[in-house]
Amino acid sequence: MEPNQYIDRVAEYFTSRNCVAKILSNANSNFVVYMLQI
Repeated sequence: MEPNQYIDRVAEYFTSRNCVAKILSNANSNFVVYMLQI
C-alpha cells in the first residue's frame, strides 16, 4: 500500500469516528487515554 493511501485511510478512520472534533475540543491527556482504548 502506498504511504499516501495509508494516510488517507487513517484520516478517513479518524474522521468517521469524529476524533477530529475530540482533538480540537479536548486536546489533553484524556484524549491520549481514549486513543489507547481503541
